[in-house]
Amino acid sequence: MDMNEIKEIFFQECEEQLAELESGLLKMNDGDRDPETVNAVFRAVHSIKGGAGAFGLDDLVAFAHVFETTLDCVRSNKLEPNQDVLKVMLKSADVLADLTNAARDGGSVDESRSRGLVKELEALAHGELPSPSAVSEAPAPKSAPKAAPAPVAAAPAPKSTDDSGFQPVPFSFDDFGGEEKPIDLPAYEITFKPRFELYSKGNDATLLLRDLSRLGEMSIYCNADALPGLEELDPEGAYFFWNITIKTDKGEDAIRTVFEFAEWDCDLTVKPAEDSKPGETNEELPMIPVPFDLSILDDGGASEAPAAAETKADDTAAAVAAAETATNVAQMAAAAARVEKKESAAA
Repeated sequence: MDMNEIKEIFFQECEEQLAELESGLLKMNDGDRDPETVNAVFRAVHSIKGGAGAFGLDDLVAFAHVFETTLDCVRSNKLEPNQDVLKVMLKSADVLADLTNAARDGGSVDESRSRGLVKELEALAHGELPSPSAVSEAPAPKSAPKAAPAPVAAAPAPKSTDDSGFQPVPFSFDDFGGEEKPIDLPAYEITFKPRFELYSKGNDATLLLRDLSRLGEMSIYCNADALPGLEELDPEGAYFFWNITIKTDKGEDAIRTVFEFAEWDCDLTVKPAEDSKPGETNEELPMIPVPFDLSILDDGGASEAPAAAETKADDTAAAVAAAETATNVAQMAAAAARVEKKESAAA
């Protein structure tokens, strides 16, 4: 099978993804807010972008990336998919289909239309909602003002049982001691190391890590030990990788599904976290008196816990920021390569 045959298979799959995209958007336009419908729409655009990146279809990748980013805002509940938002997305689906057909048949698309929709999608992703649709609608009739509710008479106070005014109150101990212990979810250790191909195909490590975080409670560490000095830095290289621990009841298959579109362009290991270290036992150890400093109960000591929580949140934010940096560097390098290619062709 030669490259042309593989490319033709890709375009056939694009037709299926475009049909899935349109179907999902129409369902959402009719009021469907099922997360699986939103995920199906997102996966359709993501699949087209990934395949287009493999074949160097830069215009298709660029538009799909902006479209995908806006859909991710809908998935994460940062953007409400109202009628005006969905109108922009349905028009974007049409442009995505036009770009796919142009890439297959060698045609062209209306660049002014695609640029306009890119601006609208970027505005939505940044929280700027479109102006209400200009469709003229008859104003809804104003409802008659509701009568003010009649004042409710205060309930009479219960009569006391004796001259002292004492009133017995029923009380039960049934609610005490019944707290359920928190469920201890399985933990998994993940190593995610992108290769440069992941970024060159338009994939975004930030989106992958964000999707993973939706599966459960996650802690993440970005390893930047392989980052060279500025003189030796390859702008298209991939130097960061991430060590992740996640507690989830979704299982290993759900974790691997997050990376299914990037599995050929990264080194990925997923394994259950060890519950105990070697040499540990479950036998109860004898109690030994330990000196305790009551000063930690003062205001200064009480503030240590929030500070530790803030430090952990900062570490997670730093790791995700590193993913964004890696993606931005790869995108800038790709843009510079495209400009250099055009200049060489012109010369």
